Amino acid sequence: MAPSEERTGADPATDPAEGRKPVWGMWPAWKVAEALLFLVAAVATAALLFAGPVLVRDPDELYHFRHAALYAQRGLLFSEFPWTAFSIIGTANADLWYGFHLFLLPFTLGTDPVEGMRYAGIAILASSLTLTYLALARAGIAYPFVWPFLVLFAAPPAVLRMVMLRPHVLSLGLFAWLLVTLMRGPTWGVFLAAFAAAFLHLNLVWIVLLSTGVALLAHWLLERKWAWRAAAAALAGAAGGWLLRPNPLSAAKLLRVQLVQWAIEKQQGTPLLLGGEALPVDPAGLVLQFLPFLGLWCGAITLLVVVLLRKREIYRALPAPQRAFLWTSAVLSVVFFEMTVLVSLRASDQWKLFAVLFVAAVFTAFLRPVAPGGSMALAPRLRRIITGVGLVLSFILAGRVLAPGEERWLAQGYSPDRLRGAAEWLRYQSQPGEIVFHAQWQVFPELFFWNQQNRYINGMDPIFLFAADARRYWKAHHLATGQGSAFTCAAPECPDEIVEDTYQVLRRDFQATYLLVDRRKSPYLAAWAERDRRLERGFASGEVAIYRLVGAPTAAPSDSETGARD
Repeated sequence: MAPSEERTGADPATDPAEGRKPVWGMWPAWKVAEALLFLVAAVATAALLFAGPVLVRDPDELYHFRHAALYAQRGLLFSEFPWTAFSIIGTANADLWYGFHLFLLPFTLGTDPVEGMRYAGIAILASSLTLTYLALARAGIAYPFVWPFLVLFAAPPAVLRMVMLRPHVLSLGLFAWLLVTLMRGPTWGVFLAAFAAAFLHLNLVWIVLLSTGVALLAHWLLERKWAWRAAAAALAGAAGGWLLRPNPLSAAKLLRVQLVQWAIEKQQGTPLLLGGEALPVDPAGLVLQFLPFLGLWCGAITLLVVVLLRKREIYRALPAPQRAFLWTSAVLSVVFFEMTVLVSLRASDQWKLFAVLFVAAVFTAFLRPVAPGGSMALAPRLRRIITGVGLVLSFILAGRVLAPGEERWLAQGYSPDRLRGAAEWLRYQSQPGEIVFHAQWQVFPELFFWNQQNRYINGMDPIFLFAADARRYWKAHHLATGQGSAFTCAAPECPDEIVEDTYQVLRRDFQATYLLVDRRKSPYLAAWAERDRRLERGFASGEVAIYRLVGAPTAAPSDSETGARD
């Protein structure tokens, strides 16, 4: 059973002994006022970060927003996705990010989708910060209004990932709430947090399971009791978040592809064209980018070790939920730090969250001012010095992100209109359902955002094309990397005996009517398209050119196959 305040000690955030009358059966009036003020501050901060021109920091932002608009147009149970013609996503009829797309849906109802993205970004960031604040306040953390902003400003790359229109931003607040309810209850809070996390972003359901497992172990080691009700609530919530979506079994198949098959192929060294965030972070680069934040985190770890060695009685006097929160956040922060260095940059999102929760827990337990006569782990002067150093490091963190300069982190990105001209040219010149071959899988969201009339090769992640047909994947892979132009092949390497004519591959294997080329990223493919008379250039702007393949595809898709009528 999840520990309750009656059994493990009063929660300092809700204890009536504080001398303030609780409201709503949970918080005193001053806490409610503080929460409302924090919400205002969170919205204001998010609005400032999203001020100015709308920029795309990751192409998937455009995909998510447009997919959300499909539910507004075709109903909440619409599950088809024929726009990725040769990806497993195009045949599974399921949505891994269903809950996130429903969250975005209201923002797609305006007339300007780019402005809708701005307001959606503000809502996502403000919601994540507020959820983190509520979790910390529930945990009895001192100064809970400070720590969510530390999550936001942990480092320049971290804040850049917090201003993305992607589900991981909102997931961070849900994981904070899940961890706290696993420590302190209530059980229904555990269920709701796990449900929301899985429903919003099924790809990260394993973090729900990992957090639950670590919390369960912490309860056992500290109290010799299995918190089986909290664990059951987390499992039930995660299962509900998976099942309450169209075609949950197909969604599980997609999840297996993106998590298990992707991990296997990466371990085997299969040279998939992964995005930068799917690669591990160089340790030297991590230190350079996160140095002040690393100082805070490592300082908290050091302080915990010192207390355990010299002031163990102070540690033992802490309520069991506080100690469980301390150790669970510590373990999870170490796990995700290792994953950041060894597996993927994506893990840095969870590392900074759990590291901040751990730092906050250490501060609350050993550094914050205590009532006269209360026990202190450190002398008052030493506590003031350590707190002052922490404040200086925190100001440095914010300054590195917000200080004006020629290359501000927040200015990184590109306009959502970058491929609008190309996408609209295709929409007006092509027939519904005609396939556009694009060697670079990352351009799919931009094309799809502005043009849902055509179909495209792949998007979101190259593993989805690889899982559907590895031979097709390699043919596209070589054209994207420049290892092929006039010729390509269906294997990782292309000896002369297996190469195939690119034009025939585009027509026969990809049934393409159009070829879109980024001349900067694929110069050899662009040069071949210019000189091959079987292709006619129909559009050129900047670095992008579109060619029509002379002659109809060998197996043109029908309207019934595509479902693309807009």
